[in-house]
Amino acid sequence: VLQEAITEFSKESINILNAMLLNGKYELINKINLYIENNFYQHLTLSYLAEIFFISPNYLSTIFNEKNGISLKDYINKLRIKKAKKYLEETDMKISEISKLVGYSQLSYFGSIFNKLEGCTPNEFRGKAKKSGD
Repeated sequence: VLQEAITEFSKESINILNAMLLNGKYELINKINLYIENNFYQHLTLSYLAEIFFISPNYLSTIFNEKNGISLKDYINKLRIKKAKKYLEETDMKISEISKLVGYSQLSYFGSIFNKLEGCTPNEFRGKAKKSGD
């Protein structure tokens, strides 16, 4: 009976510790997500973020994918394109300016990522947005 109680207690303790560790990992990813949202326009890499948050790039990649269900690179690209769409809809800024503003140093790379995620060029997107706003 005592051995069963000790075994049960051990199992419960392990479950509690696992939950605490998981919560800590997810809290870290929430902080990383917030950092990315506030600094999306900067040159953000896995190595750079791992260095800032004092963890290994491999560990960051693993827990980031686990929590967000998306790779770090894809997460950053989606966020940047979301911001770019807002600029395209709400301003008359040149596409090259928007590209730089959201963190892409090369206009062609911005265009290819935009097209991949939205199925059209930034210019086509702006045209559609203007038509629907009329």
